Amino acid sequence: MTFDCSLTCAFSRSGNRNTWSSTSHSAVSCVRTPLHFSAGRFLIRRGAAVSFLWESIPVAEVIKNLHRNGSVSGFGGPVGAPPGNAIPYLEHSRADAKGFVEYLRFLWLGRGWVHISHGLRDAIAGKVSEVYLNAFEHGRLAILRREPDLIAPGEITFAAHALVVPSSDPDDIEQHAADVELVAVKIAQAFEEAVGAIVRDIHTPELARAARLPDNPGFDLLAIRPGSEKRAIEVKGRAATGDIEVSSNEWAKPCNMRLGYWLYAVYDCATPAPRLVRVQDPFGNLLAKTKGSVLIGAAQVLAASNEE
Repeated sequence: MTFDCSLTCAFSRSGNRNTWSSTSHSAVSCVRTPLHFSAGRFLIRRGAAVSFLWESIPVAEVIKNLHRNGSVSGFGGPVGAPPGNAIPYLEHSRADAKGFVEYLRFLWLGRGWVHISHGLRDAIAGKVSEVYLNAFEHGRLAILRREPDLIAPGEITFAAHALVVPSSDPDDIEQHAADVELVAVKIAQAFEEAVGAIVRDIHTPELARAARLPDNPGFDLLAIRPGSEKRAIEVKGRAATGDIEVSSNEWAKPCNMRLGYWLYAVYDCATPAPRLVRVQDPFGNLLAKTKGSVLIGAAQVLAASNEE
């Protein structure tokens, strides 16, 4: 059964009172009445004070259902009688897919006043929930498209300021150094593999033993290139550009191996563009200051580098 139904809404903004009237053909179940509520909510969210003149609805059965399903109380009116067979009023300002499906399955289709199988109930709930989610998605995209028009110059308000400095925690420093070295090793390994070398990572005692080498062989990678050329590669990484420190054990090995020993220094490991610099026979090609271990400046490494 369908009735001619009109609903009047009074709203005010900045002290000015206005009246808006909307008329539609509404069934007793009020399937189109939410259109009036959507317009009212639109005004509320833009700062207007909205009140519905419920007595302006001339059909008693319509207003009775609006009270029962919670529509009236949802807009500040009195709470009505238990819902009976009325479909409960639902309003979401943000998408709640799980809550909406539960509403469809149990409060809309699963209350026993319509007899359908569980399979059909779930299929209907699934299709309606797709429409529900699409409405939110389209609304979100519409807002994003309007953002350039919504941006306007305004007064600048200072909120806070913060000084961000590197952590001084020893564990954080150690982890940062390990992350930098890992980046450097991967870059060095990738370089050798790109020219066809078989590369063994031996930077830990366990890995060195697996390669049948001493626990501390004095280098990080063993590369066997085509033609059986072997390279003992010591890898050093730096987050930016800085001095490279070589331990006494790492320095003794290049002293003995000379041309078979390479230093692969990887600078700018903390940036998107790390730089690999390779030096053959670092013992013979790098001048160094000794402090128990050896400290090698970046300029010295670059000057002694080998290009292939």
